[in-house]
Amino acid sequence: MKFQVLDQTLYEQSCLGECTLPCDRDYMFDQASKKFTEKWMVVWSSICFVATLFTLLTFLLERDTRFRYPERPVVFLSLCYNLYAFGYLLRYILHGDSVKCQKSFNGFHMNLLVYSGSIEPALIVSSGMDNSYCVIVFTLLYYFYMASVIWWVVLSFAWYLSAVRQWGAESIANVSQYFHLIAWGLPALLSIAILIGRSLDASELTGLCFVGHHNTAALFGYLIIPLSIFLVIGIGFITIDLLAMRNIRKQMSLQQERTVDLIKFDKLMARIAIFSVTYGLPTAVVIGCYIYEYLYIQIWSTGLLSTNDQEKEDLTLDNCQEILQRHRPLLEIYMLKIFMSLIVGIATCTWVMSRKTFLTWKSTLCYCICMRFKNPAAKATVALIPQQQNQVNVRGQISRKPCELPLIDQQNFCATEMNVVEQQKNYTTSSDASSRQYDYRHYGKYRSGGGGLKKQPISGVSADL
Repeated sequence: MKFQVLDQTLYEQSCLGECTLPCDRDYMFDQASKKFTEKWMVVWSSICFVATLFTLLTFLLERDTRFRYPERPVVFLSLCYNLYAFGYLLRYILHGDSVKCQKSFNGFHMNLLVYSGSIEPALIVSSGMDNSYCVIVFTLLYYFYMASVIWWVVLSFAWYLSAVRQWGAESIANVSQYFHLIAWGLPALLSIAILIGRSLDASELTGLCFVGHHNTAALFGYLIIPLSIFLVIGIGFITIDLLAMRNIRKQMSLQQERTVDLIKFDKLMARIAIFSVTYGLPTAVVIGCYIYEYLYIQIWSTGLLSTNDQEKEDLTLDNCQEILQRHRPLLEIYMLKIFMSLIVGIATCTWVMSRKTFLTWKSTLCYCICMRFKNPAAKATVALIPQQQNQVNVRGQISRKPCELPLIDQQNFCATEMNVVEQQKNYTTSSDASSRQYDYRHYGKYRSGGGGLKKQPISGVSADL
Protein backbone atom coordinates (compact mmCIF):
# COMPACT_ATOMS: atom_id res chain seq x y z
CA MET A 1 0.00 0.00 0.00
CA LYS A 2 1.40 3.38 -0.99
CA PHE A 3 0.91 6.59 0.98
CA GLN A 4 0.99 10.10 -0.40
CA VAL A 5 2.27 12.90 1.82
CA LEU A 6 -0.19 15.82 1.87
CA ASP A 7 1.28 17.92 4.65
CA GLN A 8 5.08 17.82 4.87
CA THR A 9 5.13 19.98 8.00
CA LEU A 10 2.85 17.59 9.86
CA TYR A 11 4.98 14.63 8.84
CA GLU A 12 8.13 16.34 10.10
CA GLN A 13 6.44 17.14 13.39
CA SER A 14 5.24 13.57 13.68
CA CYS A 15 8.70 12.20 12.93
CA LEU A 16 10.29 14.51 15.44
CA GLY A 17 7.60 13.95 18.04
CA GLU A 18 5.55 10.91 18.98
CA CYS A 19 4.49 8.74 16.09
CA THR A 20 3.28 5.16 15.83
CA LEU A 21 5.45 2.98 13.64
CA PRO A 22 4.09 0.51 11.08
CA CYS A 23 4.65 -3.16 11.91
CA ASP A 24 6.15 -4.10 8.57
CA ARG A 25 8.96 -1.54 8.59
CA ASP A 26 12.47 -1.69 10.03
CA TYR A 27 13.28 1.49 11.90
CA MET A 28 15.60 0.80 14.82
CA PHE A 29 16.43 -2.83 13.98
CA ASP A 30 16.82 -4.76 10.74
CA GLN A 31 15.26 -8.13 9.93
CA ALA A 32 18.43 -10.07 10.75
CA SER A 33 18.46 -8.63 14.25
CA LYS A 34 14.79 -9.44 14.77
CA LYS A 35 15.20 -13.05 13.64
CA PHE A 36 18.22 -13.56 15.87
CA THR A 37 16.36 -12.03 18.82
CA GLU A 38 13.44 -14.38 18.29
CA LYS A 39 15.72 -17.42 18.36
CA TRP A 40 17.55 -16.04 21.40
CA MET A 41 14.29 -15.59 23.32
CA VAL A 42 12.95 -19.04 22.41
CA VAL A 43 16.12 -20.84 23.50
CA TRP A 44 16.55 -19.17 26.88
CA SER A 45 12.85 -19.04 27.73
CA SER A 46 12.55 -22.75 26.94
CA ILE A 47 15.48 -23.59 29.22
CA CYS A 48 14.03 -21.40 31.96
CA PHE A 49 10.58 -22.97 31.58
CA VAL A 50 11.94 -26.52 31.83
CA ALA A 51 14.24 -25.72 34.78
CA THR A 52 11.52 -24.02 36.80
CA LEU A 53 9.05 -26.77 35.95
CA PHE A 54 11.52 -29.32 37.32
CA THR A 55 11.76 -27.30 40.55
CA LEU A 56 7.97 -27.12 40.88
CA LEU A 57 7.51 -30.83 40.25
CA THR A 58 10.19 -31.64 42.81
CA PHE A 59 8.32 -29.54 45.33
CA LEU A 60 5.06 -31.34 44.58
CA LEU A 61 6.76 -34.70 45.08
CA GLU A 62 8.27 -33.67 48.41
CA ARG A 63 5.98 -30.94 49.68
CA ASP A 64 5.50 -32.77 53.00
CA THR A 65 9.19 -33.25 53.79
CA ARG A 66 11.13 -30.42 52.14
CA PHE A 67 10.91 -26.72 51.27
CA ARG A 68 9.77 -25.54 54.65
CA TYR A 69 10.23 -21.92 55.60
CA PRO A 70 12.50 -20.03 55.26
CA GLU A 71 13.32 -21.66 51.90
CA ARG A 72 9.69 -22.07 50.77
CA PRO A 73 9.73 -18.75 48.78
CA VAL A 74 12.11 -20.46 46.32
CA VAL A 75 9.12 -22.46 45.12
CA PHE A 76 7.02 -19.37 44.45
CA LEU A 77 10.02 -17.72 42.84
CA SER A 78 10.21 -20.69 40.46
CA LEU A 79 6.48 -20.43 39.75
CA CYS A 80 6.84 -16.77 38.80
CA TYR A 81 9.72 -17.42 36.43
CA ASN A 82 7.94 -20.42 34.94
CA LEU A 83 4.99 -18.23 33.90
CA TYR A 84 7.34 -15.40 32.96
CA ALA A 85 9.16 -17.71 30.55
CA PHE A 86 5.79 -18.91 29.26
CA GLY A 87 5.05 -15.30 28.27
CA TYR A 88 8.03 -15.40 25.90
CA LEU A 89 6.94 -18.74 24.49
CA LEU A 90 3.37 -17.53 24.06
CA ARG A 91 4.60 -14.63 21.98
CA TYR A 92 6.40 -17.14 19.73
CA ILE A 93 3.33 -19.38 19.52
CA LEU A 94 1.03 -16.49 18.60
CA HIS A 95 3.63 -14.98 16.24
CA GLY A 96 5.11 -11.59 16.96
CA ASP A 97 2.94 -9.49 14.64
CA SER A 98 -0.31 -10.74 16.17
CA VAL A 99 0.94 -9.60 19.57
CA LYS A 100 2.60 -6.26 18.84
CA CYS A 101 0.41 -4.90 16.05
CA GLN A 102 -2.92 -3.11 16.01
CA LYS A 103 -4.97 -1.68 13.16
CA SER A 104 -5.43 1.79 14.54
CA PHE A 105 -4.30 5.36 14.00
CA ASN A 106 -3.71 6.21 17.67
CA GLY A 107 -0.97 8.82 17.82
CA PHE A 108 -0.68 9.08 13.99
CA HIS A 109 -2.07 12.16 12.25
CA MET A 110 -4.78 11.18 9.78
CA ASN A 111 -4.08 14.21 7.56
CA LEU A 112 -0.74 12.70 6.65
CA LEU A 113 -2.14 9.86 4.56
CA VAL A 114 -4.34 9.32 1.56
CA TYR A 115 -5.23 5.72 0.84
CA SER A 116 -7.78 3.94 -1.27
CA GLY A 117 -10.29 1.43 0.04
CA SER A 118 -10.88 0.61 3.71
CA ILE A 119 -7.53 -1.04 4.42
CA GLU A 120 -5.84 0.33 7.53
CA PRO A 121 -2.09 -0.09 8.13
CA ALA A 122 -1.03 -2.33 11.01
CA LEU A 123 0.78 -0.22 13.58
CA ILE A 124 2.87 -1.19 16.58
CA VAL A 125 0.95 -0.99 19.85
CA SER A 126 2.03 2.24 21.53
CA SER A 127 -0.55 2.94 24.22
CA GLY A 128 -3.73 1.05 24.80
CA MET A 129 -5.46 -2.27 25.12
CA ASP A 130 -6.87 -2.76 21.62
CA ASN A 131 -4.92 -6.01 21.14
CA SER A 132 -6.02 -8.71 23.61
CA TYR A 133 -2.96 -10.85 22.86
CA CYS A 134 -0.77 -7.91 23.77
CA VAL A 135 -2.53 -7.53 27.12
CA ILE A 136 -2.13 -11.24 27.92
CA VAL A 137 1.59 -11.27 27.13
CA PHE A 138 2.09 -8.06 29.10
CA THR A 139 0.34 -9.53 32.14
CA LEU A 140 2.45 -12.70 32.07
CA LEU A 141 5.69 -10.79 31.68
CA TYR A 142 5.25 -7.79 33.94
CA TYR A 143 3.10 -9.25 36.73
CA PHE A 144 5.15 -12.38 37.30
CA TYR A 145 8.49 -10.64 36.85
CA MET A 146 7.64 -8.10 39.53
CA ALA A 147 6.22 -10.87 41.72
CA SER A 148 9.48 -12.81 41.39
CA VAL A 149 11.45 -9.79 42.59
CA ILE A 150 9.22 -9.44 45.65
CA TRP A 151 9.45 -13.17 46.41
CA TRP A 152 13.22 -12.84 46.43
CA VAL A 153 12.87 -10.06 49.00
CA VAL A 154 10.54 -12.33 50.99
CA LEU A 155 13.13 -15.12 50.83
CA SER A 156 15.85 -12.85 52.17
CA PHE A 157 13.49 -11.59 54.88
CA ALA A 158 12.56 -15.13 55.88
CA TRP A 159 16.23 -15.98 56.27
CA TYR A 160 16.58 -12.83 58.35
CA LEU A 161 13.79 -13.98 60.67
CA SER A 162 15.46 -17.37 60.97
CA ALA A 163 19.12 -16.43 61.36
CA VAL A 164 18.87 -13.08 63.17
CA ARG A 165 15.50 -13.01 64.91
CA GLN A 166 15.70 -16.71 65.81
CA TRP A 167 12.28 -17.61 64.43
CA GLY A 168 11.47 -21.25 63.77
CA ALA A 169 9.92 -22.66 60.61
CA GLU A 170 6.45 -22.83 62.15
CA SER A 171 6.65 -19.25 63.38
CA ILE A 172 7.58 -18.00 59.92
CA ALA A 173 4.82 -20.11 58.36
CA ASN A 174 2.29 -18.45 60.67
CA VAL A 175 2.93 -15.06 59.03
CA SER A 176 3.27 -16.42 55.49
CA GLN A 177 -0.17 -15.08 54.54
CA TYR A 178 1.29 -11.58 54.74
CA PHE A 179 4.08 -12.67 52.40
CA HIS A 180 1.51 -13.82 49.85
CA LEU A 181 -0.55 -10.66 50.25
CA ILE A 182 2.44 -8.45 49.47
CA ALA A 183 4.09 -10.63 46.83
CA TRP A 184 0.93 -11.16 44.78
CA GLY A 185 -0.96 -7.98 45.63
CA LEU A 186 1.63 -5.30 44.90
CA PRO A 187 2.42 -6.48 41.34
CA ALA A 188 -1.32 -6.68 40.70
CA LEU A 189 -1.75 -3.04 41.71
CA LEU A 190 1.12 -1.97 39.46
CA SER A 191 -0.25 -3.97 36.53
CA ILE A 192 -3.72 -2.48 36.96
CA ALA A 193 -2.24 1.02 37.09
CA ILE A 194 -0.39 0.40 33.82
CA LEU A 195 -3.50 -0.94 32.12
CA ILE A 196 -5.68 1.92 33.33
CA GLY A 197 -3.08 4.46 32.27
CA ARG A 198 -2.71 2.71 28.90
CA SER A 199 1.05 2.67 29.37
CA LEU A 200 1.78 -0.75 27.88
CA ASP A 201 3.47 -0.78 24.51
CA ALA A 202 5.13 -3.21 22.13
CA SER A 203 8.74 -3.56 21.12
CA GLU A 204 9.76 -3.41 17.49
CA LEU A 205 12.65 -5.79 18.17
CA THR A 206 11.13 -8.51 20.35
CA GLY A 207 7.45 -8.17 19.51
CA LEU A 208 6.68 -8.35 23.25
CA CYS A 209 4.17 -6.15 25.00
CA PHE A 210 5.65 -4.66 28.14
CA VAL A 211 5.99 -1.20 29.63
CA GLY A 212 8.52 1.50 28.84
CA HIS A 213 9.46 0.64 25.25
CA HIS A 214 8.52 4.13 24.10
CA ASN A 215 7.42 5.93 27.26
CA THR A 216 10.29 7.08 29.46
CA ALA A 217 8.03 8.10 32.34
CA ALA A 218 6.45 4.63 32.49
CA LEU A 219 9.86 2.98 32.21
CA PHE A 220 11.20 4.97 35.12
CA GLY A 221 8.13 4.75 37.34
CA TYR A 222 7.06 1.15 36.77
CA LEU A 223 10.41 -0.58 36.26
CA ILE A 224 13.56 1.26 37.30
CA ILE A 225 12.27 2.64 40.61
CA PRO A 226 10.52 -0.48 41.98
CA LEU A 227 13.24 -2.88 40.81
CA SER A 228 15.94 -0.74 42.41
CA ILE A 229 14.06 -0.49 45.70
CA PHE A 230 13.40 -4.22 45.93
CA LEU A 231 16.99 -5.06 44.98
CA VAL A 232 18.45 -2.82 47.68
CA ILE A 233 16.10 -4.23 50.34
CA GLY A 234 16.87 -7.81 49.38
CA ILE A 235 20.63 -7.26 49.35
CA GLY A 236 20.39 -5.61 52.76
CA PHE A 237 18.60 -8.59 54.31
CA ILE A 238 20.95 -11.11 52.69
CA THR A 239 23.99 -9.22 53.96
CA ILE A 240 22.62 -9.25 57.50
CA ASP A 241 21.81 -12.95 57.18
CA LEU A 242 25.31 -13.91 56.08
CA LEU A 243 26.94 -11.82 58.79
CA ALA A 244 24.79 -13.47 61.45
CA MET A 245 25.56 -16.93 60.10
CA ARG A 246 29.28 -16.11 60.03
CA ASN A 247 29.13 -15.27 63.72
CA ILE A 248 27.41 -18.59 64.39
CA ARG A 249 30.14 -20.31 62.39
CA LYS A 250 32.82 -18.72 64.53
CA GLN A 251 31.11 -19.84 67.73
CA MET A 252 30.86 -23.37 66.38
CA SER A 253 34.60 -23.37 65.71
CA LEU A 254 35.36 -22.10 69.22
CA GLN A 255 33.26 -24.87 70.71
CA GLN A 256 35.16 -27.44 68.62
CA GLU A 257 32.03 -28.70 66.96
CA ARG A 258 32.29 -31.82 64.86
CA THR A 259 33.84 -31.43 61.42
CA VAL A 260 30.75 -32.81 59.69
CA ASP A 261 28.61 -30.10 61.30
CA LEU A 262 30.96 -27.38 60.15
CA ILE A 263 30.99 -28.75 56.62
CA LYS A 264 27.19 -28.83 56.44
CA PHE A 265 26.91 -25.33 57.83
CA ASP A 266 29.52 -24.06 55.35
CA LYS A 267 27.53 -25.64 52.53
CA LEU A 268 24.40 -23.91 53.71
CA MET A 269 26.13 -20.53 53.80
CA ALA A 270 27.61 -21.17 50.36
CA ARG A 271 24.22 -22.03 48.90
CA ILE A 272 22.63 -18.88 50.28
CA ALA A 273 25.51 -16.72 49.08
CA ILE A 274 25.61 -18.26 45.60
CA PHE A 275 21.85 -18.07 45.16
CA SER A 276 21.88 -14.43 46.28
CA VAL A 277 24.59 -13.57 43.77
CA THR A 278 22.84 -15.44 40.96
CA TYR A 279 19.77 -13.32 41.59
CA GLY A 280 21.18 -9.96 42.67
CA LEU A 281 23.76 -9.62 39.90
CA PRO A 282 21.43 -10.39 36.95
CA THR A 283 18.75 -8.11 38.39
CA ALA A 284 21.28 -5.29 38.72
CA VAL A 285 22.32 -5.83 35.10
CA VAL A 286 18.68 -5.72 33.98
CA ILE A 287 18.20 -2.44 35.83
CA GLY A 288 21.30 -1.09 34.10
CA CYS A 289 19.84 -2.04 30.70
CA TYR A 290 16.61 -0.24 31.56
CA ILE A 291 18.58 2.86 32.54
CA TYR A 292 20.39 2.69 29.20
CA GLU A 293 17.03 2.61 27.42
CA TYR A 294 15.69 5.42 29.58
CA LEU A 295 18.57 7.70 28.61
CA TYR A 296 18.33 7.08 24.86
CA ILE A 297 14.70 6.29 24.02
CA GLN A 298 13.84 9.82 22.99
CA ILE A 299 17.03 10.11 20.98
CA TRP A 300 16.31 6.87 19.13
CA SER A 301 12.68 7.76 18.47
CA THR A 302 13.55 11.13 16.95
CA GLY A 303 16.76 10.07 15.27
CA LEU A 304 18.55 13.22 16.38
CA LEU A 305 21.58 11.73 18.10
CA SER A 306 24.03 13.94 16.23
CA THR A 307 21.94 16.22 14.07
CA ASN A 308 22.32 19.96 14.31
CA ASP A 309 19.87 22.75 13.65
CA GLN A 310 20.69 22.86 9.95
CA GLU A 311 19.97 19.13 9.60
CA LYS A 312 16.66 19.62 11.39
CA GLU A 313 15.71 22.33 8.93
CA ASP A 314 16.65 20.11 5.98
CA LEU A 315 14.68 17.13 7.34
CA THR A 316 12.63 15.46 4.63
CA LEU A 317 10.68 12.26 4.16
CA ASP A 318 13.73 10.45 2.79
CA ASN A 319 16.44 11.54 5.22
CA CYS A 320 14.14 11.05 8.23
CA GLN A 321 14.19 7.32 7.54
CA GLU A 322 17.94 7.49 6.91
CA ILE A 323 18.58 9.20 10.26
CA LEU A 324 16.49 6.63 12.12
CA GLN A 325 18.46 3.78 10.57
CA ARG A 326 21.80 5.45 11.22
CA HIS A 327 21.20 5.88 14.96
CA ARG A 328 20.03 2.50 16.20
CA PRO A 329 20.36 1.11 19.74
CA LEU A 330 22.90 -1.58 20.54
CA LEU A 331 21.45 -5.02 19.95
CA GLU A 332 23.83 -6.54 22.51
CA ILE A 333 22.19 -4.58 25.33
CA TYR A 334 18.80 -6.09 24.55
CA MET A 335 20.24 -9.60 24.27
CA LEU A 336 21.95 -9.16 27.62
CA LYS A 337 18.72 -7.94 29.22
CA ILE A 338 16.75 -10.94 27.95
CA PHE A 339 19.41 -13.40 29.10
CA MET A 340 19.80 -11.88 32.56
CA SER A 341 16.06 -11.71 33.12
CA LEU A 342 15.73 -15.47 32.44
CA ILE A 343 18.92 -16.82 34.01
CA VAL A 344 17.51 -16.34 37.51
CA GLY A 345 14.74 -18.82 36.78
CA ILE A 346 17.33 -21.33 35.61
CA ALA A 347 19.31 -20.75 38.81
CA THR A 348 16.36 -21.78 40.98
CA CYS A 349 16.85 -25.32 39.68
CA THR A 350 20.22 -25.48 41.43
CA TRP A 351 18.52 -25.09 44.82
CA VAL A 352 16.88 -28.52 44.53
CA MET A 353 19.84 -30.29 42.97
CA SER A 354 20.85 -32.85 45.59
CA ARG A 355 21.08 -36.55 46.25
CA LYS A 356 17.67 -36.51 47.87
CA THR A 357 16.11 -35.05 44.73
CA PHE A 358 17.76 -37.76 42.66
CA LEU A 359 16.37 -40.49 44.91
CA THR A 360 12.91 -38.94 44.85
CA TRP A 361 12.78 -38.79 41.07
CA LYS A 362 14.18 -42.29 40.80
CA SER A 363 11.47 -43.63 43.07
CA THR A 364 8.79 -41.74 41.17
CA LEU A 365 9.96 -42.95 37.77
CA CYS A 366 10.22 -46.49 39.09
CA TYR A 367 6.66 -46.23 40.35
CA CYS A 368 5.43 -45.01 36.96
CA ILE A 369 7.28 -47.75 35.10
CA CYS A 370 5.90 -50.41 37.37
CA MET A 371 2.38 -49.10 36.87
CA ARG A 372 2.96 -49.43 33.15
CA PHE A 373 4.11 -53.00 33.59
CA LYS A 374 0.76 -53.84 35.10
CA ASN A 375 -0.85 -52.89 31.80
CA PRO A 376 -1.37 -56.07 29.70
CA ALA A 377 -0.61 -54.16 26.51
CA ALA A 378 2.92 -53.53 27.74
CA LYS A 379 3.65 -57.23 28.13
CA ALA A 380 3.80 -57.75 24.37
CA THR A 381 6.46 -55.05 23.88
CA VAL A 382 8.65 -55.34 26.94
CA ALA A 383 10.68 -58.49 27.33
CA LEU A 384 13.60 -57.57 29.50
CA ILE A 385 14.24 -54.27 31.30
CA PRO A 386 17.30 -53.69 33.47
CA GLN A 387 16.60 -51.85 36.70
CA GLN A 388 18.44 -50.57 39.74
CA GLN A 389 16.79 -52.10 42.80
CA ASN A 390 17.18 -50.14 46.04
CA GLN A 391 17.09 -51.88 49.38
CA VAL A 392 17.41 -50.50 52.90
CA ASN A 393 19.65 -52.67 55.07
CA VAL A 394 19.53 -53.01 58.82
CA ARG A 395 22.06 -50.21 59.28
CA GLY A 396 19.79 -47.71 57.55
CA GLN A 397 21.92 -47.53 54.38
CA ILE A 398 20.60 -47.84 50.85
CA SER A 399 22.23 -50.62 48.87
CA ARG A 400 21.83 -51.00 45.13
CA LYS A 401 22.12 -54.05 42.96
CA PRO A 402 21.16 -54.63 39.34
CA CYS A 403 18.11 -56.75 38.68
CA GLU A 404 16.41 -57.96 35.52
CA LEU A 405 12.75 -58.06 34.73
CA PRO A 406 11.69 -61.25 32.97
CA LEU A 407 8.55 -61.07 30.92
CA ILE A 408 6.84 -63.86 32.82
CA ASP A 409 7.27 -62.21 36.24
CA GLN A 410 6.34 -58.59 35.67
CA GLN A 411 3.57 -58.42 38.23
CA ASN A 412 5.70 -59.97 40.96
CA PHE A 413 8.50 -57.58 40.17
CA CYS A 414 6.19 -54.59 40.36
CA ALA A 415 4.85 -55.69 43.70
CA THR A 416 8.39 -56.13 45.02
CA GLU A 417 9.57 -52.84 43.56
CA MET A 418 6.58 -51.00 45.02
CA ASN A 419 7.56 -52.23 48.46
CA VAL A 420 11.13 -51.04 47.89
CA VAL A 421 9.86 -47.61 46.80
CA GLU A 422 7.71 -47.33 49.90
CA GLN A 423 10.62 -48.36 52.10
CA GLN A 424 12.84 -45.77 50.48
CA LYS A 425 10.21 -43.05 50.87
CA ASN A 426 9.73 -43.94 54.51
CA TYR A 427 13.47 -43.97 55.03
CA THR A 428 13.85 -40.60 53.31
CA THR A 429 11.03 -39.10 55.35
CA SER A 430 12.34 -40.38 58.65
CA SER A 431 15.87 -39.36 57.73
CA ASP A 432 14.68 -35.90 56.78
CA ALA A 433 12.75 -35.49 60.02
CA SER A 434 15.66 -36.63 62.15
CA SER A 435 18.03 -34.44 60.16
CA ARG A 436 15.86 -31.39 60.69
CA GLN A 437 15.76 -32.12 64.39
CA TYR A 438 19.50 -32.54 64.36
CA ASP A 439 19.93 -29.27 62.50
CA TYR A 440 17.74 -27.37 64.92
CA ARG A 441 19.68 -28.63 67.89
CA HIS A 442 23.16 -28.16 66.51
CA TYR A 443 23.18 -25.37 63.92
CA GLY A 444 21.08 -22.99 65.92
CA LYS A 445 22.49 -23.40 69.39
CA TYR A 446 25.22 -20.80 69.04
CA ARG A 447 23.96 -17.32 69.86
CA SER A 448 26.00 -14.59 71.41
CA GLY A 449 24.10 -12.90 74.20
CA GLY A 450 24.60 -11.07 77.44
CA GLY A 451 24.90 -14.27 79.45
CA GLY A 452 27.22 -16.09 77.08
CA LEU A 453 26.16 -18.62 74.47
CA LYS A 454 22.46 -19.42 74.25
CA LYS A 455 20.85 -22.37 72.56
CA GLN A 456 18.28 -21.21 70.01
CA PRO A 457 17.08 -23.12 66.96
CA ILE A 458 17.62 -21.99 63.39
CA SER A 459 15.07 -23.38 60.99
CA GLY A 460 15.30 -24.18 57.32
CA VAL A 461 18.61 -26.01 57.21
CA SER A 462 18.04 -28.65 54.58
CA ALA A 463 18.90 -32.22 55.38
CA ASP A 464 20.34 -32.82 51.94
CA LEU A 465 23.29 -30.47 52.30
